[in-house]
Amino acid sequence: MARLLPVKYILRQPCYIYIFLTTSSVLFVMHLKYQQISKEMPGKLGVSYASFQLDLGTGQSIANYFERKSQLMKRSPFKTVLPREFQRASNKTLFLIYAYTKHRQFCRKYNSESFCLSTCPFRNCQFTCDTSLIRRADAIIMFYSHLNYDKLFDLAVYRNPNQLWLLWHDEPYATAPVYNKFLFNWTMSYRLDSEVSVATYGVTHVRNESINQIVFAKWIDENYKNRHNEAVWFVSNCNSQKRLHFYGQLKQHFPISAFGKCINNQTNDSHKCVRGSQCELEKLSTSKFYLAFESTTLRRDYITEKFWRSLSLGAIPIVLGPKRQSYERIAPPNSFIYAQDYSDFITLAKHLNDVATNRQKYEKYHAWKINYETRYLSRDVEPIRFCELCYRLNKNKDRI
Repeated sequence: MARLLPVKYILRQPCYIYIFLTTSSVLFVMHLKYQQISKEMPGKLGVSYASFQLDLGTGQSIANYFERKSQLMKRSPFKTVLPREFQRASNKTLFLIYAYTKHRQFCRKYNSESFCLSTCPFRNCQFTCDTSLIRRADAIIMFYSHLNYDKLFDLAVYRNPNQLWLLWHDEPYATAPVYNKFLFNWTMSYRLDSEVSVATYGVTHVRNESINQIVFAKWIDENYKNRHNEAVWFVSNCNSQKRLHFYGQLKQHFPISAFGKCINNQTNDSHKCVRGSQCELEKLSTSKFYLAFESTTLRRDYITEKFWRSLSLGAIPIVLGPKRQSYERIAPPNSFIYAQDYSDFITLAKHLNDVATNRQKYEKYHAWKINYETRYLSRDVEPIRFCELCYRLNKNKDRI
């Protein structure tokens, strides 16, 4: 015989059903909201990556860009937001930023050049290296390579509790000393979930005015005809065996001119191409492709100036680095060749040859130039970085 349920259990059923239906509805709404955020905002939690092309035309467009990035920062698993009672919102009209560095030229440079972006939403920030002002500063930027742990501890003892401390580190964190994570509130780095990360090594932004189709077609004709059907590579770090192996395999199937101390193809030291030389500029300006290989493929968002330099000089970058999505978030649309998309070196080489010898395919990798441009020189990107810093100081709501 089946066991009868107690009366009081039966009476509870409507309550349980109500709780179940309410919880399910809330979870379903949260799921829909998460899907919407995932589509709009790239990040570790999302499977769909939106592109991050900056419009420098107005302060409002820049602010909208920073706010989109703020949503990503809030979802980062590496951030801890302090309870509300420890947060200190500010209604200040001027922010003082102290640069903790042993190189005084940084102070002269940043104070004169950093906050000169005319369209920045906020321009009420100033730099100083005057040690007498250190306790009055609203934020202290610390260069990771300049820090001494003992001195840092002494500084922390007398720290102004209202200050925000920023660790500035543009290299992969594996190369950095280990510091107490509770010392720093914010980070300046290449990672998109850092408080200050925009334009670390380069940036894509919308043109104020699109390029005329006739002018663009003429540029394509000249470059398709005059550039060599080859890739060029400049390498100085010999520790990355993966990219050296990749180069060695690819050059068996597609022509590559390589330069640097890791490559033994130079007969005279005086004729070696080095970074920033006229030789490098000429090679990048006369080749159709560039091997924009990063020193590590394990660090998310680590895309350095070599990628941006090749875009700016008209060579299609063949990239070997973080995941494709990291490039798609910040690069112009359809502007690069992701090496790991190809099953083998022969297939990749065939695609390179197709692009190099087919004008229509070649043009597709440059069509972005009509509506976008890229910047990578320090005089162009640093004002954008410090615009973001000033924006964060003014809009800071969460003490991290």
